[in-house]
Amino acid sequence: MNLQTVFQSEPQYKSFLFDLFNNSPISWRYLPAWIAYQKAYCQNNMAEDCSFLLVKDEKPVAFCPLFIEDHHGSHFFSYGLSYQAAPFISKKVSKKVSKKIEKICFDQIDVLAKKHGVLKSMLQLNPVDMTYSFNILVKYGYLDSSIQTAVVDLNIDIATLWSELRKSFKSLINNGRKKFNIIIIDKQNPDYDVHERYRQLHHKTAGRITRSQLTFDLQFQAIKNDNAMLIGLQDGEQYVAFSYFLHDKKAAYYGSSSDDPAYESAIPLEHCIIWKAIEYYQERGLEILEIGVQQFGPQIFDHPSPKDITISFFKRGFGVKILPFYRGIKYFDKELMQRDLMSNVAQTVKDQNHQT
Repeated sequence: MNLQTVFQSEPQYKSFLFDLFNNSPISWRYLPAWIAYQKAYCQNNMAEDCSFLLVKDEKPVAFCPLFIEDHHGSHFFSYGLSYQAAPFISKKVSKKVSKKIEKICFDQIDVLAKKHGVLKSMLQLNPVDMTYSFNILVKYGYLDSSIQTAVVDLNIDIATLWSELRKSFKSLINNGRKKFNIIIIDKQNPDYDVHERYRQLHHKTAGRITRSQLTFDLQFQAIKNDNAMLIGLQDGEQYVAFSYFLHDKKAAYYGSSSDDPAYESAIPLEHCIIWKAIEYYQERGLEILEIGVQQFGPQIFDHPSPKDITISFFKRGFGVKILPFYRGIKYFDKELMQRDLMSNVAQTVKDQNHQT
């Protein structure tokens, strides 16, 4: 198969990339706004952007976002020193051609790893993409590090979704709707001042500045481009909580939340926000709202805190389906693999001991 590899440093890259986005159903995980956000987020660790496209007969058929991050002098294919999206392949090609393109993409990743001295690659598959019936990363030498994620099926009517909520959630949502004003900021009413309040509250929640102004400005740009929306919760004139959601034409994702640690309320804040997001995205005709990862306990490659496990339990209260979130790690340096595995096993044993 005659395929041309086009890297992000080449002049035609952007035009091919926008051609792919405009002519293929594609997840928010691959949209330019999200890629730009990722680059801004990990700029302190970014060593090089090796992202590339595969082009067939002057038409883009695959996209692989691929960042090299530097961690204490070691190079990884990663995002935020964690997982980045695996190659996207256009749904317009046949299954037979898609498999060939898939192999070419992963072969190219291996070539780039050797060229740039990359020690390990951390990739994840889009969990709401039903193309994958198993973790294809293992075919290409990746160790399976999968977890789970929770999704709300927006094809179900709203009355049924309400009936599937955890029993205690219904009164909490109703009480929240009575007490708070729920404000939606989207493409129809982008408000930078309100978004700035979200940024300020985000830092206040964390107790420090966790990321740059640029990342928040890119988030606001995504709202203006209809790739995201923001829900704010007001008590009178005071904003007390925000939640930020990303979306494409099919699926939405619960991206981040913040609440005012100085604000005291007997009514939890997030319940009515998430329910409002469910109503909003169903009205827009989306099919899935991904609420986020599910962590039930320590795994070899995943070590959730007690808070993480509590958050997972909270998310399951929204009548969700649990889907596999396929992830994998490929080591190009066997000594690093041995050190990582020994460290992860030791941490898993430690976590298990704390649970008993």
